[in-house]
Amino acid sequence: ISDIAGVFTSDPKMNKDARLIRSLKVDVTTGEVTIDNNDDDNNVANEMDVSGSSHAHDVTGGLKAKLCSAVTAVQCGKEVVIAKCCSTSAEKYIQG
Repeated sequence: ISDIAGVFTSDPKMNKDARLIRSLKVDVTTGEVTIDNNDDDNNVANEMDVSGSSHAHDVTGGLKAKLCSAVTAVQCGKEVVIAKCCSTSAEKYIQG
């Protein structure tokens, strides 16, 4: 769960040109995360910046921490969705 609507190429609160990434691929052996452009009709660039946070005091670790946890889950064979808290799409996914 996040305060933004998914994973973007950079922090959308700091960069108005940040683009939503619809799908990521995780190499279960190495843990490397790459953008899955095969599932994206926007043809997003192959790079994303998860180095910083737009919050002055970020105790959650931001997107970088979320992706690290997601990689661990994928390596254990689980599907991962990163969605905005209280969004309709997150609620629909959780309900099945």
